[in-house]
Amino acid sequence: MTSSSHAFARALSPHLEGITSAIISNTMLTGNANDEPNHTVACNELIRSLHQRVSSARSVEALVECVYPDYRAEVKVWLFEYSAWADKLESTRSVHQRMATSVARGDTPQRLRTKAPEVQFTTDFRDSGTEASTKALHDLSDAANTFQDTFTRVVVAAKKAELDFWVDRTAPTSMSEPFRLLVENTYDSKKKMFKIPTFLSNEDGHPTLGAFVYSPQKEMEAKVLSTCGPIFASQILDIVAARHRVLNKKVEKKREVAEKADVEMADATKPGPSIQSLVDRAINARLKNLSVSSGGKKTSSGPSTPKTNPGKNTPAQKAAQSKKAQQKKAPGKGPRPKASGSNKAAQPKPKDRKGKGKAK
Repeated sequence: MTSSSHAFARALSPHLEGITSAIISNTMLTGNANDEPNHTVACNELIRSLHQRVSSARSVEALVECVYPDYRAEVKVWLFEYSAWADKLESTRSVHQRMATSVARGDTPQRLRTKAPEVQFTTDFRDSGTEASTKALHDLSDAANTFQDTFTRVVVAAKKAELDFWVDRTAPTSMSEPFRLLVENTYDSKKKMFKIPTFLSNEDGHPTLGAFVYSPQKEMEAKVLSTCGPIFASQILDIVAARHRVLNKKVEKKREVAEKADVEMADATKPGPSIQSLVDRAINARLKNLSVSSGGKKTSSGPSTPKTNPGKNTPAQKAAQSKKAQQKKAPGKGPRPKASGSNKAAQPKPKDRKGKGKAK
């Protein structure tokens, strides 16, 4: 490497110095190019850096961003498909765990409860109490119970088999080979775009343009990424498992709230004073404290009108009463009564301004 290459490598952080040196050594083909120790150090640094980014991802979308851009489109499909498998794994695990827990307690899950076929008997035979009728009814009940227990055990065993199937299918070690083939096929399809020019040193020490070769950096990226399938798979399993744990906690909280509500409703329906009677008692006690009769005069909900005191008159009322009293004392000076229809004809006709009457 030249002095400028060493200075560039030292300027970077120490944990990137090895990978930078390897990339420069493999790109600038000098006398000691393609040094195997440098190539190994570069691959190890790439794996360590990629592993750190994958471990920091908290969603499948963030995992897609960790993939090298040349392989992101193809690997994205694989990651989301594997995420769907992980969801099926966790869903099956949750169902099996709930079933197994209920069966271990001696309870039959609601979804597994079955109803035995109904067999009709005559009332005389059922109520006869003979040995034959008693034995027949007892055997029928035992058969129904045996069927329920057998069916429950078979369903739990079937769910366990389904869980084992998804555990084997989503095992990170089993994802190594499919992921490697995906990366290698993608590299082969884009290999022509990875050619870069090389520079050689002539006798005078000046760089000259050499042949075009496949980029050693792209080769290392393909090699490193092809071995990281289990890393991506493990992180997806952790992300999906964390999401399902949160969902299961929400389901448990809802179940606890429902059970608590059932208990409170059972307490409310026990014999004793009803809720309405308790409310009425509280209201009546409050009304008594406010000196309001609880016999219940209904009050209107509309706007209230001002009340007048019948013992006291307003100034306007006093003036009207005094005027009426004066009219009663002097009836001749009061207002004249209205004339009837017969008197209207006897009244003189009004004259115009010239003193002449109106023409008939």
